[in-house]
Amino acid sequence: MSYYDELSRHYERSLAEKTKKLHQILPAIGYSADKVKIRPSPFQEFRLRGKFKVYTSGKVMGTDPVKGEVPYTQALWIFPSFICQAVRRTVSLIILHRREWPVDGFEIKGAHQNKEVFLILAVKKSRRGKSYDTFAQLLLKEVPCLAGVAIPSQKRVYGAEYISHFVLGERLLSHYQAFFQVNPHLLSCFLSQIKREVRTLNFQEAYDLYCGVGLFSLLCLPPEKRIIGIDLNSYAINSARLNALNLSRATAYFFSQRAEEFLASCSPRPDSLWIINPSRQGCESKVIKQLLELTPSWILFVSCSLVTLKKNVFSLVKNGYKIMSLDAYDQFPFSPFLETVTLMRRGEAKSAA
Repeated sequence: MSYYDELSRHYERSLAEKTKKLHQILPAIGYSADKVKIRPSPFQEFRLRGKFKVYTSGKVMGTDPVKGEVPYTQALWIFPSFICQAVRRTVSLIILHRREWPVDGFEIKGAHQNKEVFLILAVKKSRRGKSYDTFAQLLLKEVPCLAGVAIPSQKRVYGAEYISHFVLGERLLSHYQAFFQVNPHLLSCFLSQIKREVRTLNFQEAYDLYCGVGLFSLLCLPPEKRIIGIDLNSYAINSARLNALNLSRATAYFFSQRAEEFLASCSPRPDSLWIINPSRQGCESKVIKQLLELTPSWILFVSCSLVTLKKNVFSLVKNGYKIMSLDAYDQFPFSPFLETVTLMRRGEAKSAA
């Protein structure tokens, strides 16, 4: 059996397991499994981000989602070709200049629908006094598609700080310290679905909780809608503000603040839409309780964790929200994580939060 065939079978088993877990959750939140079909992902070249460790000149390791830590060349199949080329050249330069500029590893981030990469170098803090300026400039010159280099331990950035993506025909920026979706195959697919569903709703303003760089609200909501986005990551908020400016969204406002602090002080219109995209840990119970007290008409809940889907969406359904649609996308092949997009409408409350 070829390695490709082995991967294919492993992916089928992984997807089947996630499908089974999703179908076990759906009855608890009042939705039919017959209405949901997981959109699969290609199981090669499905990631735009990866980490590599440099142990010695002859031992540079990457992560294979099936086998774990492996020699870095064996982990490149998960990336598009432009990222593979950048990784190979980066490794060769690190090895060649390791005596002069020791590097213990690196993270690479690629752009969506744009051949551009960013490198984050791991350099020990004990080498803080040593200048890596010449090496960073060498990387910028020699590594294909490289737009910027960061060395966090030295608080240095070379080249661009922002990565340029193209999504649904629009240019979006994300700071290298801000999160951006990693699967290049499914992002446009599920954003287009959100855009179609949201345009049928009757709402006047939208709140984007855990908004990141403004991906969902800026690209999926009609341009005349007022948007307020909240995220604790200041780099993401700066990216969102730049994106709003570049997209001419004059009524889109983004703030760096904790969700619970914002919810405690805001006074939304009752006919509002809330987009909620928490981390894999989901929303804290306090956040869900505060949200319920605001009684928004519509909630669009985006989750990459089935545990979070069950915990948070169940709380909303229990308190009167009805699921209008639920879509699933296998953004993270070979992992237990599954991206779900759940649209809910407010009805009559059934119980206290």
